Amino acid sequence: MRVGMVATAAGEPSVAVGREGGWVPLLTVPGADRLGPASADLLAFLGAGEQVRELAEELVSAASPAEPRPLLAPPFRPAAFRDCSLWEEHMIAVSRGLLRLRESAAGAVADGFERLARRPFPRLRPRPLWYEQPLYYKGNPATFIGDADTVRWPAYAQALDYELEIGVVIARDGTDLTPDEALGVLGGFVLVNDFSARDVQFREMVEGLMGPAKSKDFGTALGSVVVTPDEFGPVLGTLDVEVRVNGDVWGAGSTRGMQHSLADVIAYASAGERLAAGTVIGLGTVPGCSGAEIGRWLSPGDVVELSAGPLGSLRTTVGEPEPWRRAGPTTRARWSIVVREGEQPDPRADPVRWTPPPAPALAGVLARNQLLDQVERWEVPGGAKPEDVVFDPAGRLYAGVEDGRIWRWPAGFPDSGAAALFADTHGRPLGLEVDPRDGTLIVCDAYRGLLRVEQTGQVLVLADSYGGSRLKFTNNAAVAADGTVYFSDSSTRFRIEHYKQDLLEHRPNGRVFRYRPPAGGLDLVADGLYFPNGVALAPDESFLLVAQTGGYDILRIPFTGPAAGRPGPFASNLPGIPDNMSAAGDGTYWVAFPSPRLPFVDRLMPHPAPRRVAARLPDRLQPAAQRYGLVARVGADGLITQSLHGPAGSYREIVGVRQHDGWLYLGSLYETAVGRVPVPGRRDRS
Repeated sequence: MRVGMVATAAGEPSVAVGREGGWVPLLTVPGADRLGPASADLLAFLGAGEQVRELAEELVSAASPAEPRPLLAPPFRPAAFRDCSLWEEHMIAVSRGLLRLRESAAGAVADGFERLARRPFPRLRPRPLWYEQPLYYKGNPATFIGDADTVRWPAYAQALDYELEIGVVIARDGTDLTPDEALGVLGGFVLVNDFSARDVQFREMVEGLMGPAKSKDFGTALGSVVVTPDEFGPVLGTLDVEVRVNGDVWGAGSTRGMQHSLADVIAYASAGERLAAGTVIGLGTVPGCSGAEIGRWLSPGDVVELSAGPLGSLRTTVGEPEPWRRAGPTTRARWSIVVREGEQPDPRADPVRWTPPPAPALAGVLARNQLLDQVERWEVPGGAKPEDVVFDPAGRLYAGVEDGRIWRWPAGFPDSGAAALFADTHGRPLGLEVDPRDGTLIVCDAYRGLLRVEQTGQVLVLADSYGGSRLKFTNNAAVAADGTVYFSDSSTRFRIEHYKQDLLEHRPNGRVFRYRPPAGGLDLVADGLYFPNGVALAPDESFLLVAQTGGYDILRIPFTGPAAGRPGPFASNLPGIPDNMSAAGDGTYWVAFPSPRLPFVDRLMPHPAPRRVAARLPDRLQPAAQRYGLVARVGADGLITQSLHGPAGSYREIVGVRQHDGWLYLGSLYETAVGRVPVPGRRDRS
């Protein structure tokens, strides 16, 4: 018998029996009073025994035909949750997947062994006790959700996974049951999606030798259909199941080959304690029905649908990542710990020959000074490396840090209060801009694409893919008066953690896009660029400036005239490695340089072979920025009119610069604070 819960025409919850064409609510059939509480309470129905089920069958057979009705979800509130893992194939595959997730040396050893031996690496197999007893962990019954609900994405997690499981519903209390007695407390079977945060699970179970706990307890989805043992028992060991994500088949498997019998599972769970009615026992992930096994990972907004024969289907939407609200550093992994759908792993760098022009002398308008060695610091409450800074119309300052959080300082800081958490993208917010139409924040997130952040802190994805592939390195933006966003995608080959690979390779991997609201969608403005980074619009929005970090220059892309859409030189042979840029409001532009030019790197660039070697070294051994502060103002003619230096490096690796109310506000790839200095008086250029 297939049963669920529906609402009657009067709005009362009723147990319903599945029949061809729909469902029959027991509360509405003649003689329903003979069923007592079992007509309105699913757990009472399952625990009432075979006599009540037979009576329900009799009443339903004499009732009106079944009708399609939406099922209530979840059909009951579990009293407790225990989860086994009864398939060896899954245990081996998920262990392999977790090692690959951490990119550990053990994972490389296991992969090598399996390629040569053509059998599972021995340490991936479960420990001997797993073969002896149906082990389980205890989950949180308070976090069950129903069909068509949205599962939370916890603040501490980055790698969410689905797991298709068959759940056992305990309908009567039992203690110290023997295997012969165990099936007597069984009420039915239900479909379960045991969502998991795999990045957290690895740390809890491998590093902490505890758990799983927080890696599992944030959300478990429960199907709306319960099938009684007489109908489902015969197919339990031969059932074919399937997982779809956004309509595409991601996994399929079979329940064949369970390590322990159902009677042994229930008996073991009742040993030495009361197994309460309403408990759900998950039998474990059916092999092939989790993303970790196949290296496919969920993204916010994905729709996961499980199907399992008579148990029906279970559909869940993946929620948006929740913000990390505590001050201080976060403890979660980076967003790119997994490669998500539409992404490709970063390749190895393949350098090409390039001879940069000789660096300009630091003389005249470029002469060294100490203007950046006396920086006022606005410390970030949590996180580090505030990449970019921007002000909204109310005079509030925003900065995004390496761990994904965006902090906001009140107007009039520090007299008006402290900085507070504004939003959390879970990625890496780089360029920040304000939409002039409504003051909302536009964010270039290196991992998650082009985002809009509402004043509530809600994060909305505007664009994260182009031509069927995910944007790999969304970097910096400029917003026109009508809300059109121009932004750089610095590399189609390398993510932000491998940005040095792109610079050492020196290939034209970068692009600039245009996003037009409200219809959305991306237009390609220019491609074939060398690490396009900072962007800025002309005062009349007739052209776009793009800083090429890999070319030591700034390009000009006109929007009108015979050269419309074709990048041309604007400022060439810059004194440093250009990063973000911003309009000063008077037809000039501020450019941030995380480092002056590096003579060693310039000498290396004409020689691909040593660059190929350098690209394969650990990051700490690769070329690094000089400990130096540098920003410059560029005039409308492309010539530098001012430069600010910090030779002592007291505020270094400056990558963001914004002029506001007589001050320059600075962002950094190294510091734990936003910096600011007064805007200096202008000097004649020489």
